[in-house]
Amino acid sequence: MKPMSTLNMKLLKCLICTMLLYLSLCRHFGRLQVLDR
Repeated sequence: MKPMSTLNMKLLKCLICTMLLYLSLCRHFGRLQVLDR
């Protein structure tokens, strides 16, 4: 494996993890806003 491809895979995994975390946070805050009403 080339070092560049492994680096790209790591970056891709980081990006996916960050997006999932962001989505879960959005859902969490959305629920809080609904509860506040």
